[in-house]
Amino acid sequence: MLFIREFGLLFAPIIILGGIYSGVFTPTEAASVAVVYAFIIGWFAYKELTFEGIVHCLKVTAMISGAVLIILGPAKSFGELMSLMSVPDLIEEGLTGITENAFLMLMIIAVILIITGMFMESIAQIILLTPLLLPLVQNLGVHPIAFGIIMVIACEVGFLTPPVGANLFVAARITNLGIDRISIAVLPFVFAYLVILTLIAAFPDITTILPNFFYGKFG
Repeated sequence: MLFIREFGLLFAPIIILGGIYSGVFTPTEAASVAVVYAFIIGWFAYKELTFEGIVHCLKVTAMISGAVLIILGPAKSFGELMSLMSVPDLIEEGLTGITENAFLMLMIIAVILIITGMFMESIAQIILLTPLLLPLVQNLGVHPIAFGIIMVIACEVGFLTPPVGANLFVAARITNLGIDRISIAVLPFVFAYLVILTLIAAFPDITTILPNFFYGKFG
């Protein structure tokens, strides 16, 4: 038991990643496995997990999951409605009228995502805009993984940018610093994000270098 107490947590990544890469369970199922493993370690090895603690964890999980589902439900429905109304085709027609260059198109999309990210939750943004923009970039020969990475980074930049900038408020709450100081402190990271966005837009193939190296031709 002492061994489990001292080294039990070190086995968590091995169990999770080993199970995923061996095909025993999917990444989604790995989350459940991690929870069960943490419960066993916390209850039997560390003996710090109590029934009241479990109830508290369940309440917090329900609140977080509920908030996400409230966002996802309408966003998913709206995205499906846009697809049924052929909005992706209209967007493609409008943007390709500006340029058919993949680099410029990705930069335009990144700007759109950053601007919308200033006012929207990232999850809702991804659910809403992915079905609308993905067909466009695929028709230009951009790999979906490259587009996905660009979308996530651009959404994060928007999430760090006022007027909403929800991540700024999270950081301010954790550090007890003012929004003005946090906004200045994140500028180097925003700049780094923008550099990465530009590099990926210019050379989308760099996003699949590692998968190609380890697993052969990817996608």
